[in-house]
Amino acid sequence: MLSTIKTFKTKFTFRAQASKVMPLLITSLLMCGLSKAQTTGDYRSIATGNWSVASTWERFNGTAFVGAPAAPGSSDGVITIRTGNNVTVNTGVTVDQVIVNAGGTLTQTSTLSVVDGVGDDVTVNGSYIFLGGTLNGAGVMKVNGNMDWQTGSLQGNLVLNSSAISTKSTVGAAIIQGNGVLTNNGTLTWSGGDFGMGNGTFNNGTTGLITISGDNQLVEVGGATSFSNEGTITKSTGTGTTTIAVNGSNTGTINVTTGIITSSRAFTNSGNINAGSGKKFQVSGGTFTLNTGSHSTGAGNFEFLGGTLTVNAASATATKFLFTGGTMNGSGTLTVSSGMDWQTGSLQGNLVLNSSA
Repeated sequence: MLSTIKTFKTKFTFRAQASKVMPLLITSLLMCGLSKAQTTGDYRSIATGNWSVASTWERFNGTAFVGAPAAPGSSDGVITIRTGNNVTVNTGVTVDQVIVNAGGTLTQTSTLSVVDGVGDDVTVNGSYIFLGGTLNGAGVMKVNGNMDWQTGSLQGNLVLNSSAISTKSTVGAAIIQGNGVLTNNGTLTWSGGDFGMGNGTFNNGTTGLITISGDNQLVEVGGATSFSNEGTITKSTGTGTTTIAVNGSNTGTINVTTGIITSSRAFTNSGNINAGSGKKFQVSGGTFTLNTGSHSTGAGNFEFLGGTLTVNAASATATKFLFTGGTMNGSGTLTVSSGMDWQTGSLQGNLVLNSSA
């Protein structure tokens, strides 16, 4: 009996002590985790406001977040825009190690310079709204969440990752210039305004989906340009013409389900161009080159209106071919399977009409 009482007292004493120790242990672990997660000089937003205003931010002092003495910049630690906060770059700022949390928003109306520093430069898991100004610098902004590009100049590196949902929906022009690079690996809906390019690069990656729901233009505004499609471009609405007036290439798929898409500059194709019934993909100028893998499918027309059509592929194909001007040449062969209408133009290459053409 005495032994049982001693055992009970021992267990009770241990449990009583544990009940006092455990809260202290949990607090210690939380503080340890906080110290590992945060570094002195890290910033985080505490309200919606302008980037340049100190009261928009808190700064970690080594123990806790306290009111920031000034707005953050590239020489500070990790800068986090938290869920529910919309921080606007209203004056020029240079940044690095910026994280926009899901539910947070970074809005730009002035110059945002991204430094190529330690780790990721700018990561947007929430929303990025490009209202104007210039995005530049050697660093990279990566968008995993949402982007709305209304107007402004890209002179840096902007990557829309596979999870990104992006839009270009307003009348103003989005300009890629000054060696700027836009890479779309996600879903981009282009419904308003033009894209301008001058000394810039626009890549639609293998997972990229660009939906054109309007009759807008991708145009050169001065300087060398490079537009490439490795994914899928679809003109889904707009009965007029969408113009690609920059040098480019297609190794993916271009779908014309409404209206016309026209190419008027140097363009190389080794992918699929699909025009729906009564719709057109049109070559209106420049040199359009058909390399190995070139196919034009669908019930609509591949129309050669002007410029030069150079066939390098041993076996390029077109379901329907409308020949209305320009010069077709090259060492390869274009085979038409369903129908051709030759109105005018010069044939200096090889054109084969199948029995059903």
